[in-house]
Amino acid sequence: MASKDKTTITFHSGILTIGGTVIEVAYKDAHIFFDFGSEYHPETPLPDEELQTLVAHRWIPELKNVYDPRLDYTYQGSETKEYQETAVFLSHAHLDHSKMINFLDPNIPMYTLKETKAILEVLNQKGDFLLPVPHEEKSFVRELIGLE
Repeated sequence: MASKDKTTITFHSGILTIGGTVIEVAYKDAHIFFDFGSEYHPETPLPDEELQTLVAHRWIPELKNVYDPRLDYTYQGSETKEYQETAVFLSHAHLDHSKMINFLDPNIPMYTLKETKAILEVLNQKGDFLLPVPHEEKSFVRELIGLE
């Protein structure tokens, strides 16, 4: 008997690039993302680090219903699938894996090791590690669920 429900793995970014790892695993009405970094392009100066600018320059992937709705981002892609469950797993604190985490919808749970959570909070104390969001203090780090 063939199963019509298949697990899909999508590499949204981080392939043939320096950084920008965003990997999605989806099954039925649930999907999880692994990491949320940005690509490294020192040769391309940007006018700002706003979500729309980063998507337009392909430093981060265009994704539906993943980014913080307070950032006033309008999805322009063709994805029509709606997911009931979404989660993010952060592997480690390197910027190419974590730089974008503050741009994610705060209703999406994000899991990481408790040590990674502590490292990110220390590294961003001056607000110059993770990308800041306009509606929070510069040193803000979104809620992370620290795992043993």
